[in-house]
Amino acid sequence: MGIGRWIGDKIAAIAHRIPEPGPGPAGGAAFCDRAAGTGTALAASQAAAERGEGEREAWYQYLDGKQPANEAQARWFETFREGDRQARDRYREEHQAWQRYAQGDAAAHAAEAEWFETFREADRPARDGYREERWAFQRYAQGKAPRDDAERQRFSRFEQELAEADYEAEL
Repeated sequence: MGIGRWIGDKIAAIAHRIPEPGPGPAGGAAFCDRAAGTGTALAASQAAAERGEGEREAWYQYLDGKQPANEAQARWFETFREGDRQARDRYREEHQAWQRYAQGDAAAHAAEAEWFETFREADRPARDGYREERWAFQRYAQGKAPRDDAERQRFSRFEQELAEADYEAEL
């Protein structure tokens, strides 16, 4: 069941739970107004569901490399192609920025400066992890006690790796 159909079913179920109109002449008119609004909402949701199904069908055909079956699918295909083109351009810009960043060059423009900041942020956890691992090994090599559980786990891994290295050296 598609999401559009599911939404349509939910709206229809809610429409059936609308309370009966209250007593008096205003109650009947209010109920008719609510019911008319529900019918409009239901029709709008069904139209949206059909559009969603059409888009999904077009997307699958586009991914399969098929030709559009009608004018509506042709418009969807154009939208998909434009999205693909924009994604390729963005990837190319990011790749060029990464190359400049890795070579230590300065950012050429504001957008590239934003990419550089993103790259620095991504590198920070790796650098911090390396630094913590190095400090833990230095503490281990000096015979100091681990400070916390993370360091205790590192120390036990260091012991295991050294034992494996000793074993391999004996062979």
